[in-house]
Amino acid sequence: INKYLRGDDYPETQAKETLLSRDYLSTNEPSDEEFKNAMSVYINDIAEGLSSLPETDHRVVYRGLKLDKPALSDVLKEYTTIGNIIIDKAFMSTSPDKAWINDTILNIYLEKGHKGRILGDVAHFKGEAEMLFPPNTKLKIESIVNCGSQDFASQLSKLRLS
Repeated sequence: INKYLRGDDYPETQAKETLLSRDYLSTNEPSDEEFKNAMSVYINDIAEGLSSLPETDHRVVYRGLKLDKPALSDVLKEYTTIGNIIIDKAFMSTSPDKAWINDTILNIYLEKGHKGRILGDVAHFKGEAEMLFPPNTKLKIESIVNCGSQDFASQLSKLRLS
């Protein structure tokens, strides 16, 4: 779903099979318009299901990103420009309990009434306290701490890593 929402290559056959098995399609060879409409309804249903989960009072979550590939230089620039507002077109996975280590760790400070929801037993990685945000969630880059900076060790020691 996320690859589809971001406009990336995605396993179309698998998407069609999923939509067919869940009665969003009536044939495994839909027209482009039928497929697009079915995906839209399916994604909206997932987003509605997400919003029906209980609100949380978490104020900080973490998101690990792997941005060390040359093809991701534009994305890296987006995430390292203070003041940038990033809109994630897809569902955004975070965790209030631990940061999944990658080359970039986002500390995301949440406002009261945020739309993130704890997934519990349906989390992708079992045992992870995954908080999922709906498509088109906005993030504002307020500060950056690099591994070469004086604040890095201090900031890293504050993370609840597993």
